Amino acid sequence: MSGNFERKDLTGVLFINGKKEPGSKQPDYSGNATIENVEYRIAGWKQKAKSGVVYLSLKFTEQNDEWKTNNKPVDDDIPF
Repeated sequence: MSGNFERKDLTGVLFINGKKEPGSKQPDYSGNATIENVEYRIAGWKQKAKSGVVYLSLKFTEQNDEWKTNNKPVDDDIPF
């Protein structure tokens, strides 16, 4: 399956960004999610709290028609 399925609401996927350039501000992870039937692009960065705990900082961006025209959707095989 290559992304031609309907993802269930309140689900999403994140993939490791294998194209991240060292020292860049590009996300460590990227993917997409469906929230209240709206598609969002997810970007995630590995962070470290002062306590030493490692966590992901996430940013959600709505995938409007302009975004979809300028960006390829994530092609995954997870049939949610």
